[in-house]
Amino acid sequence: MEIVTSSGEYHFLTLFQRIKTLPKGWVILHYSLSNRQSHSDYLNNSTAMNKYLSLTRDAAEQDFDFFVKEAGHIIKGTAYLFDDNDIVFIAPQRGEEDTQKFENLHAKMCKRIETKLCDYGLLEHE
Repeated sequence: MEIVTSSGEYHFLTLFQRIKTLPKGWVILHYSLSNRQSHSDYLNNSTAMNKYLSLTRDAAEQDFDFFVKEAGHIIKGTAYLFDDNDIVFIAPQRGEEDTQKFENLHAKMCKRIETKLCDYGLLEHE
């Protein structure tokens, strides 16, 4: 599995451009950790903004480390930790065994974070 934590958005868009013409057979998992952040908290206490951003990044990195550890048995695929703290995983899905692996991984992440922040789908339907 490839792990991307630097320039993730660029890497993701580059990969997406390559596979969008043949999206069948690709799964995408998205964990919208950026929605944990409260912009009103930034505005209400701008002096503590850097500390707040650091804390939210630390939490996202811990969630990403958990994800990578749990996904370690999946050889093909790319895991991203974006600058806004979102986690995205994209991988080929080649049968029922892969489907079960991705569903189990997704369930573990949703148990760890709020379910409303979780999304699972096939790229061909996104």
